[in-house]
Amino acid sequence: MRRLSLIAIMLAFSNLGFGQTGCPRVVVYGPAGIVSPGENITYTLSIVPPEKEVGLSYLWTVHSADGQVGMVRGQGTKQIEVPFSYNNTTATVEVIGLPEGCPNTASEVVGFTTHEKAFKVLTISGSIPKVSKSDVLTIRKAMAENPHSILFAYVSPGKGGSFRVKSDSLRSRLGLSPDGTKYQIILRESAKRNDQTTVWLVPFGAQYPVD
Repeated sequence: MRRLSLIAIMLAFSNLGFGQTGCPRVVVYGPAGIVSPGENITYTLSIVPPEKEVGLSYLWTVHSADGQVGMVRGQGTKQIEVPFSYNNTTATVEVIGLPEGCPNTASEVVGFTTHEKAFKVLTISGSIPKVSKSDVLTIRKAMAENPHSILFAYVSPGKGGSFRVKSDSLRSRLGLSPDGTKYQIILRESAKRNDQTTVWLVPFGAQYPVD
């Protein structure tokens, strides 16, 4: 019975990936510290022991919870950088060239949490929304007080209206800061058909509002 128990323990460790003779350990590490808006997220691949790295190549894929991932810098190397995201970002690497049967993929998730919540800044009505000067000033004031936030809007196209036309109009008016640079603004089509657009401010790490 004691011998059978020992065999079972050895098999369990083998299933965890420690029993593959000659296989290196493939691990992905995220950034060591806090990543701030505007910075890149760095992912680093580690292969242990390092002498197993000879003749290998690397293929990275990156996914973000909001589906918005920019350019991946360093593709094909052991370290990549991806643009900052306010949502969980997952980087997965496939190591090509390892012995057959060896685990050759690893992933790391970088996420951000906060106790802050999105809050509504204003509501704009109309099939082609008329964004007043006071609306623009309200947006700029909110962004100045919350510099690490993004703008988020639910856009109702109304009956027979166009979400795209309405969104383009809103983006050109609401997304411009006082110095001429662009705010980050995300526009989503609302399921409601009331010709209203609700504009929210989403603090760093907060969840997007529900329509």
